[in-house]
Amino acid sequence: MGIRHSLPRLRHTTFTTSISNTIIYRMAMSSQSKGEAPLLQFFNLYSPGFQYDPQQPATSEFRRLRQYKGWKKKDPREKEAHFKFKQALTAQFNKNYGTDEESLTSWQALCAAVRIDPIPDTLQEARRAFGKVHVNLVDLTQGYDNGKPVTIFDTVFELSKYTKENDLIFPKDRAKAGGLLRCLLRKINNPMADRRSGGARGGRKGKGKKDLSTIDLDF
Repeated sequence: MGIRHSLPRLRHTTFTTSISNTIIYRMAMSSQSKGEAPLLQFFNLYSPGFQYDPQQPATSEFRRLRQYKGWKKKDPREKEAHFKFKQALTAQFNKNYGTDEESLTSWQALCAAVRIDPIPDTLQEARRAFGKVHVNLVDLTQGYDNGKPVTIFDTVFELSKYTKENDLIFPKDRAKAGGLLRCLLRKINNPMADRRSGGARGGRKGKGKKDLSTIDLDF
């Protein structure tokens, strides 16, 4: 039986600014900050030679690590490092937001992360509100603690284009690690498959279309 990451419950408050949401979000997630973050743990494997900059996107830092080490994509060392990085990325999402898709606090934290104001106070409302937001989940994970707001797109098509162009896709095997993350993955290669009913994410795969939300990261 898998371990579910529990988060402190958020009390509903009517916020007047997105800054208030951010403050509450940081406070709510403070219990998840104890211990070394998975992404930091990964990059520390290559220190002191490689200096990880947490203010930069983790995916960009991995590219820089690969360049620093002189790895080619078919190099076994690069493959091993890439695999560990993907593990760390998913572990970081789980640490930031939890793994229980039925957790109100997890959904409230996600809502706060994308500046939904006010934060809903019921599970159904929080899921519906976040489900209406088009945001890249890798950005949402790696931008958690660098103070930079994640980009929110107007349409799923714009998100799809951005995600594919920047290869910001959670890998299939690692996506199975947590129910919350699995629930959030959307079909970016065939946006029409992301059918929503009341803002819900997901939908059936279109025939003949590859589901890019579940292929390996490649950057």
